[in-house]
Amino acid sequence: MKPVRTALLGLGRIAWMLEQDTLRYHPCTHAGTLRKFEKLYQLVGIADPGKDRIVRFQKWWDRLGVNAATSSRTILEETRPDFVVIAASLAAHEELFSQAVKASPRAILLEKPPADNYKSAQTMLKMAGNIPVWVNYERRYHPNYVLTKRLIESGKLGDVRSIRGQVLVGHSPGAGEAGPLLHDASHWIDVLLWFVGQPEGVSARLFREKTRAEHSAFVSFHYPGFEAILESGGRRKYFEFEMQIDFSEGRILCGNNGLRVFQSRLSRKYKGFKELQEKRINQVWRNPWLGLYKDIHNVIRHTSQKPVASLSNAVQGMHWINRILIGS
Repeated sequence: MKPVRTALLGLGRIAWMLEQDTLRYHPCTHAGTLRKFEKLYQLVGIADPGKDRIVRFQKWWDRLGVNAATSSRTILEETRPDFVVIAASLAAHEELFSQAVKASPRAILLEKPPADNYKSAQTMLKMAGNIPVWVNYERRYHPNYVLTKRLIESGKLGDVRSIRGQVLVGHSPGAGEAGPLLHDASHWIDVLLWFVGQPEGVSARLFREKTRAEHSAFVSFHYPGFEAILESGGRRKYFEFEMQIDFSEGRILCGNNGLRVFQSRLSRKYKGFKELQEKRINQVWRNPWLGLYKDIHNVIRHTSQKPVASLSNAVQGMHWINRILIGS
């Protein structure tokens, strides 16, 4: 079985540079994962408008047979890849996506968020046609979030009673005009929709900079019987990504600090009462980037399968983000 011929458009942090972060698990970027899966994928072309980035990437990649250009259009025309990864800046997504679709690949992976507005995301979804498209919401492949979804669906902790979460940042690297809700919290919103489906409505209070981007957002997603409340941004001098799901008979804490599960048991403090007691969790660590790229390879080889983190799901998230930001 020949490896899937792949083009990488954009050579920034999430494309490859974060592989130099010694504190992260690896791989943690697109190129890092392609390197790990060299038997499944063959990188045949790279493109970035910055010549210095191309030189730095080539030195790090240290492999032959990769065409390079400052023009994405040139790389797509020269290599005719089966798979295109778009890891460029948010402002370039729609144009690069259009170029990728015209190259007729067998699959596309688009960095999150898919676009800077809902209309653009809808346009891209229509462009895609029958080409399977993923958006890089890799938490859908993370073992902690996969287990959380299974626990919700199993009903072992009862019914969902409330959801609370924080995506707290001081500054979003490379966010440009996008505020933390779009740039960072879109991950949280994607996980929320994956866990419990579409809300009935949404309300929010935003605190904005002098520009159009907000620095903080307090959002409530309205579900039948419960609310899901998110604080995004918050001008903190630390980063936090957390979700607390309260059930009628338990609680799940899931986020960048790991996974903790609690269940209602007879109280050790008060007779006749119940309290939450932590359950021990036994599970095997699986790198979500590897899960994402395995899913893509399986769909390319077996076209009857559908993407787990599809563009259509991401567009649903963009719908709610759009409603929050424009206040309707």
